[in-house]
Amino acid sequence: MAYVDTIPALTKEYTFWCKAQGLKCIDAMELIHEDELTRPQNAWVVQFIERWEAAWDRELDAEDAALQECWHREGGE
Repeated sequence: MAYVDTIPALTKEYTFWCKAQGLKCIDAMELIHEDELTRPQNAWVVQFIERWEAAWDRELDAEDAALQECWHREGGE
């Protein structure tokens, strides 16, 4: 099974990375616009944002599936 990013794991990774880079640990989108990042740092943050959005979408999909399952079990259509 392939490793799947989770929001808690990504949060820890981002916090660690920001500290290691000597950057403020603020929202990644804000970091791109507020700080002067090096090209490698900017590339890392852009990729991180893509991973975060994918994890967020998976989380929302899982919540939606759970709600649908509950709906069907409780006599919904």
